[in-house]
Amino acid sequence: MSIESSVNKIESSNNSEKFGRNVNINAIFLRHGEKVLSTSSSHTGLAEEGVEMAIDFGEQLAKKDVIKPYSSDTERTIDTVILAIDESPTKKKLSLAIKDDLKPEYDEKGTFMTSVLALKKQILGPDFDSLQPEERKQRLDDYYTQQQDLYLSYGDRRPDPKTQSPLETAAKIARRVDIYIRMADRLKSGSQVDLLNATHDWSIASFLKEILVKEIDDQKVRGFNSVKDIGGPIGYTEHFNINITTNERGEKFVELIFRGQKYQIDQSRLQELVEIAEKLKVHKN
Repeated sequence: MSIESSVNKIESSNNSEKFGRNVNINAIFLRHGEKVLSTSSSHTGLAEEGVEMAIDFGEQLAKKDVIKPYSSDTERTIDTVILAIDESPTKKKLSLAIKDDLKPEYDEKGTFMTSVLALKKQILGPDFDSLQPEERKQRLDDYYTQQQDLYLSYGDRRPDPKTQSPLETAAKIARRVDIYIRMADRLKSGSQVDLLNATHDWSIASFLKEILVKEIDDQKVRGFNSVKDIGGPIGYTEHFNINITTNERGEKFVELIFRGQKYQIDQSRLQELVEIAEKLKVHKN
């Protein structure tokens, strides 16, 4: 069942004022919980700590009318969102939907992933398992900083033929955001909805690089040079929120919240990204 039909099923009137007024959609884009560490593969499930992270995240969600889970097709994102949804205080929980937009597409055996795994081995080192927790955390932070920056450095270029560029990855998240912004017009007036999207660090970092706008010396600057500029790499269960609200006249307001800071959405850039995603979808089909 779609979220629109779920919240609107008791409404049969065509009166437009019954839809799209005083609506609040909180679209959360969440990196999965901590995964099992491997220096030979990126396809690993949640570690025990990751399970606890997902449960804790769900418990902290606010109570809404409806909550809907979305996920990429990986085991760790699916498990994260299901665990979080189960612990959510919202009683009406809709079924999980798998979305390609939430997963960065890469070639597991391609040249780029080979270099990423080599970077992991180099930074973590052969003594990683014997380190104290603080030292392990520092090396992991160093690895994720360098790994995410390495991916983002490709911009609109593909690291290898079957690995999508950061721009393409950002565009797919932008398409999800655009779908949710337009969804507000179709929801029953007064609806309060959570949309929980389980995704990956590359997807979050790529989108933020394309959409975040900061004031620097009285000038608006979009993007960043390193994830250090936004407070460090995207950690496990870190997220950004797209808060979409309408008033009593149906006027719409959209803001992005990341690490406690609010940002306005650059609608023109968002639409540019959506167009890139649509072309990518046509080309893939």
